[in-house]
Amino acid sequence: MTDFQDGEIVDVTLKGVRIARPTQIDAIVIRDEHGDKYALPPQAAITRVAPAGWPPLRGDLWRDRDGALWLADEEEGDAFPRLYSAIGVYAPGEALRQFSPWTLVRSEQATEGPQS
Repeated sequence: MTDFQDGEIVDVTLKGVRIARPTQIDAIVIRDEHGDKYALPPQAAITRVAPAGWPPLRGDLWRDRDGALWLADEEEGDAFPRLYSAIGVYAPGEALRQFSPWTLVRSEQATEGPQS
């Protein structure tokens, strides 16, 4: 790692972190994969990549940065759904890297309820 000197001004980029519950202080709070929370100063640049519903679940309909629609589906034996569109078929991680930001259009999980 580079040795930094006291007082230097640097840019810091953190990728793939989730926003923790919004607070009313002047800092953005992020949560790591262990659930630990860290406050970022107001100068932190934040770019939305995917909503809280990421990764996709089977039946979800998503829209990428260019407006293309993608359907999340899985075949037998898949560990997780893949995203399908006219562009191609992608694993969620690869799709996230190539086509962000994403918007959830519709979730089958949210519309499923008790069957009568």
